[in-house]
Amino acid sequence: MKLFEDGDPCFAPMLNALFAAFRGTAVMSGCEVSATGTSRTVSITAGSVQIGGEVIAVGAGSVTLDAGSTFDRYDLISVNATGSKIVTKGVAKRKCPPQPTGTCLLAIVFVPAGATVIATGNVYDARMLASTFACRYIVATRVRPIPSNVVRWTGTGNVSITIPTIYTPGYVRMELRVQAGYDGDTYTAMSANVAINGVTVLSGGTDSGYDDVKTADVAIAPGDIVTLSVSGVEWWNGTGTLKIMCDDTVPIIWPGSVTWPA
Repeated sequence: MKLFEDGDPCFAPMLNALFAAFRGTAVMSGCEVSATGTSRTVSITAGSVQIGGEVIAVGAGSVTLDAGSTFDRYDLISVNATGSKIVTKGVAKRKCPPQPTGTCLLAIVFVPAGATVIATGNVYDARMLASTFACRYIVATRVRPIPSNVVRWTGTGNVSITIPTIYTPGYVRMELRVQAGYDGDTYTAMSANVAINGVTVLSGGTDSGYDDVKTADVAIAPGDIVTLSVSGVEWWNGTGTLKIMCDDTVPIIWPGSVTWPA
């Protein structure tokens, strides 16, 4: 594979790949393209790429380019979101074709007019390595919850929820709202209690038309069981409601989405 040096041409797909790297599309590791100089087949080593922040494994393999045309051309080698290797054939003299949408660029190959083999020095390394950029995304298999006002789960009445195992120990914001029962004439006292693994972290109650609202940032760990217990006569929507709130969005990306129980 040829590395770019002073005096080499500047290709538009490489500039586009540079900008894409800051938007979460770049080579994480491997994926080096090379030619033997004895055929039109080029080989790609195993590795991984990010496309739009999603990490995609790329297996070792090869692709075969078409023979040289009546003019010198440039072909692109890229990887798509399924890890498949793609050849995009140049259709104009010494001009790169557009890179397919949703792909990560690996190499630019010069194919001289009438060529029957790909020379080793005609494969230009076009990989943008994520390790050399301050990229937009951090790849993680687990994330730490940070208290915020972004609601991840809401429960009403006597309910419980298990903290998803994708999280590491951290903190979430809990809001407990208790509303008194009302039959159109009289308010009936309502109370509620929030516990984590049986230990109370929030409690409240009211017997008037004013809701009792309690908020606290609470330590949690994956697998913790959060229980909301409500007592009182539930007339006219008298009840207790719990909200669990935290941030777990970009720049942190994990394999799959954080799914809270319904």
